[in-house]
Amino acid sequence: MLVRYVNIEEVDDVLTLTIAEHVKEEGFLLHIMRVSPDASVDGFDPELEDYELATRDRLCDGGVHDWSFEGSTLTLNLTDEAADHLGIERVQVFELDIPGDDLDRIREVLRIALSPIGFLQRD
Repeated sequence: MLVRYVNIEEVDDVLTLTIAEHVKEEGFLLHIMRVSPDASVDGFDPELEDYELATRDRLCDGGVHDWSFEGSTLTLNLTDEAADHLGIERVQVFELDIPGDDLDRIREVLRIALSPIGFLQRD
């Protein structure tokens, strides 16, 4: 899927990466959210805490089996349970149509947000 909008924000110690098909979050939309590792939340353990995935009307805890980011292509392999719950396909492939300088920042945010998940580096 061609993605023309990606937004990164941190509000109230929650880091959110938004991936949308079109600008202004129109069309397909997926949020990846996680409490920031720098948050001063009592009892927060970044090694134990999970992230959340959300579409416009559904939310689930965790659900990414593995992921890769090659060039401007992001692939998320979801668990069957997460895909069913969110009502989307298990394998999500996003071709990010955004400036190249933003790709490194997106990769960095994904590594933070999905830190319990293996990152597949392919050469």
